[in-house]
Amino acid sequence: MQCSFRSVVGLVVFAAVGATAMDASVAQQTRAPIGGPIVGPAADPVLATASEWGGQSGAYTCDQWKAYLGRMFNLADTKHRGFIDAKDFAIVKRSSKVFATADFGYFDESGKGRVTREEFVNQTSPFFLRFDRKGTCRVTSADIAAASKTPQNPTPLGVLKGGGMR
Repeated sequence: MQCSFRSVVGLVVFAAVGATAMDASVAQQTRAPIGGPIVGPAADPVLATASEWGGQSGAYTCDQWKAYLGRMFNLADTKHRGFIDAKDFAIVKRSSKVFATADFGYFDESGKGRVTREEFVNQTSPFFLRFDRKGTCRVTSADIAAASKTPQNPTPLGVLKGGGMR
């Protein structure tokens, strides 16, 4: 079957318009109407970023969270001082969606302007505060579904006060 140049161009234009319309439809599902609340996965940054640090083998664990925090600390502690300050923490914020809106003060509970590796790694995760209702340091998709049925406001890292993890 032979195709004319005009039919090929028409097909390409049709595909481009269709893809643009589909992209707009998907965008509308995750964006709020002007002045309205954000809906969809983007509405919950705690849940939306969890796959960045855990979820392997079908469960999120405290060990996965601590290992991730350890990697982020190592990335930020470029001078190998054993602590990071707010300037170092900016590296973490730029490197991870999990911490993009986080406040250094969440980790610096004492207000001394720096956080040791132990303080950083043992900080409580908003994810576990919200979804680990059994206190097992292990969250499955069923736990997330059960906790999600109860309306809650997402808690950014900058709002919670710590308390460490076991």
